[in-house]
Amino acid sequence: MKNSSLLAALGAVLAVIVLAGGAALPGSNVRCAATTWTARWDTRICGDGPAPTGAYAYGRSSRALASADVTAIDTNTLRSKPARSCSSRVPTPICGQRYHLAFDNEFNTLDRSTWDNHIWYDEPPKANQQFVRGGVLHLVAYRSQGYSGTSVTTSSSNKTFQYGYFEARIKSTVGSGMRPGWWLLSQRHATNHAAPSINPYCKKNGLQPEQCIDGEIDIYDNGGRGDVFFVGLHRSACECYGYTDQLVPYPNWYTAPKNLYADWHTYAVKWTPKNVTFYLDDQVVASVSPLASTNQPMFLILWNEPAGWDAPVTPSTPDEMDTQVDWVHVWQR
Repeated sequence: MKNSSLLAALGAVLAVIVLAGGAALPGSNVRCAATTWTARWDTRICGDGPAPTGAYAYGRSSRALASADVTAIDTNTLRSKPARSCSSRVPTPICGQRYHLAFDNEFNTLDRSTWDNHIWYDEPPKANQQFVRGGVLHLVAYRSQGYSGTSVTTSSSNKTFQYGYFEARIKSTVGSGMRPGWWLLSQRHATNHAAPSINPYCKKNGLQPEQCIDGEIDIYDNGGRGDVFFVGLHRSACECYGYTDQLVPYPNWYTAPKNLYADWHTYAVKWTPKNVTFYLDDQVVASVSPLASTNQPMFLILWNEPAGWDAPVTPSTPDEMDTQVDWVHVWQR
């Protein structure tokens, strides 16, 4: 028997176990526990509702032939489920879903062939606002410079993505007015030389005009307080091209159990054609359907823009407000 797939039956319980490399064996190949090979699964499947369990096949010599993860349902039928064999690096929300690492920046250096030094509508950085130290990107706003904001993006390098799992590990200075950000924004909008008209790319390629307006995905946004953060989709964040903005979910702010600035946290979004799900440290925060302007190529943005709408800069705000980014990953399939 090849270690590619197996079909086992035991009493009223059926298991279909599909491993890499082939379809399930036909029913004529089913063997009883007393013959060529045996099947076993965790007996905790007894009970109502679906439950994950492991299934295993053994030869006469007790040599393991195959195994897979399966899901038991309340009819006592086991249905196939993709085997999960994830390395520790694969994020839990996409483990076993055939994602590969499409973009990996660990900030051993600040690679200017990947990251530019400001989004087009901001000013270039002032002295010492952007640097890498110890494998961490620092985006710093200084009191002595009026807490001028700073950002890096992948728009100039045209590193854009449509769909995937986007994650960044971020930490910030604790202080009123601190405003880190981790976003995705429409590249067709950013590179539109026909503004204020809509980028003609959509008309030329038979796309709806919304596919060329300023769609935005806020993976992590902040209004100046470390205990409240924001996520969401914008239909037209700048309300350009005659479109009004639409924000989902709404309300889109969430209270954290403690100040998020003080420690490293992973902020992520899983973006598919039919769903956008936001995560904080692998835990679901919110899930929404895409807007008409969402499903188009987007570039990455990291920023530090103090003086948020929830909490302003005050005399007690630290003189240096530092957004630190350990890494950025994009996974696709």
